[in-house]
Amino acid sequence: MIETRLFAGEKGRGGEVTRLRIAYGNVSIKELVDKKCFPARKIVSSKAVELDTLRVAVLPFVSMSPDPNDEYFVDGLTEELISRISLVRGLKVIARTSVMSYKKREMNVSLIGKELNVGTVLEGSVRKAGNKIRVSAQLINANTEDHMWAENYDKDLQDIFEVQSSVAHKVAGALQLKLLDEDKERVETIENIESYTLYLRATQLVREGTQTSCQQAIALLEGAIARDPTFCRAYAGLARAWYMMWTWNWSDFNVSVNSAEAAALKALKLGPEFAEVHSAMAIVHQARDRFDEARLELKRAIRINPNLAGVNQLLGWNLAIFGKFDEAIGYLRKSCSLDPLGTQPVLILIAVLRAAGRMEEVLEFVEETEKFHPKDPAIYTTIAAYYLQKKDYAKGLGAIELGLELDPSDHLLRMYQGIAYAMSGRRQEATDELQELKKDKFESNRLNAQLWINTALGDLDEAFKALMRQAETHAWWGLKKFDPLLERLRNDSRFSEFCKKVGIPT
Repeated sequence: MIETRLFAGEKGRGGEVTRLRIAYGNVSIKELVDKKCFPARKIVSSKAVELDTLRVAVLPFVSMSPDPNDEYFVDGLTEELISRISLVRGLKVIARTSVMSYKKREMNVSLIGKELNVGTVLEGSVRKAGNKIRVSAQLINANTEDHMWAENYDKDLQDIFEVQSSVAHKVAGALQLKLLDEDKERVETIENIESYTLYLRATQLVREGTQTSCQQAIALLEGAIARDPTFCRAYAGLARAWYMMWTWNWSDFNVSVNSAEAAALKALKLGPEFAEVHSAMAIVHQARDRFDEARLELKRAIRINPNLAGVNQLLGWNLAIFGKFDEAIGYLRKSCSLDPLGTQPVLILIAVLRAAGRMEEVLEFVEETEKFHPKDPAIYTTIAAYYLQKKDYAKGLGAIELGLELDPSDHLLRMYQGIAYAMSGRRQEATDELQELKKDKFESNRLNAQLWINTALGDLDEAFKALMRQAETHAWWGLKKFDPLLERLRNDSRFSEFCKKVGIPT
């Protein structure tokens, strides 16, 4: 079901997992059921349900520009419109992660509405030529496919913020809602359009999630700030780019976090009214193990804009670290609702439910992932964790084997295989797997394998060496205090020393 790329710098206790995937690979659902990886999905009634028109999806706008390099601008405009419309009180706006899966896909609006559980869809196109821009937008009722509103804008590029504001007002008006004056003030208008275009390009590069793209994004954001030192969202974007650098061990942790913190503090000073600024500050606090401060910033961000799926996810994870499961699960469920096709919210929710011992709900979500089927073997890690917690080692190993048939080198699957071997008494095979995993180029991968497999083997001296090193590198699994698979570790008196180091109650 879900892969957790925690190794290359989970940094987190914050749960800021970056690369997550859901898939069934090339294996049919029937084969999975036959192999007893999980039971057959419940039959859902085919009775038509009226979709809520106050749930809105902004689909990726289509680039009609002659220059293919302008596509980043169009993707950035889509994201800006999502942010702008999400300020309309009363609307629930689907996150970028989910809607971008429809880019360059021809699909019926009513079908998209059903997949995303939205009653209203905004779509359109953008043609950019030099300093001129043409934006076409239309609002469609996904229940009836009727057009609720449509308009074309022919403007100078400098007027792009006017276009965004107009579209947000038209959407609100069509749905008989109002963009409040206090929310109008939370829109940043940039005088230097070159600075803004650099920001949009950098945002897309950060989304690409490679070392090179993040380094390029940092350079572009610094360029944007040089052109407009008052551009607060550029500082927030810079903080996130540096966050990516430490998350994946592409830069020294202290260098990256110090750079991110300086940028986030500047953003906070310039624009405390923007949710993105508080979110950027929160990830810095989380990285520094300043959980209380992170929680305050996340709550401030949600008060400004309740529609931020990632912020709801981070707040849910923050609360789960302290065992506040009911409250955490509430935020995580909201995150899943706002990002129905995203993998991160579901991944974090399942992890928290499993740590809380709510196994029937875990199984329910495992079954529901049937409708997401990219070709990715990593889904079997969640299936394996579920069965290992149930002490059904045969099914756990069966799930892992299915995943490894698709990708024999997957680090997470191999680590779970080592855990399963150890838990089922196959000590030599567990030890052999650990020795191979210790050759990984990322220290965080090596430490995770040493921690988890040694804990399952009962070799707690080696496990604690890895755990204390994780405390030093700020790369530890946030649910260590609650995950049932680490019970042996927690029962050792040395675990309280780790808790003190990272600032969680013993």
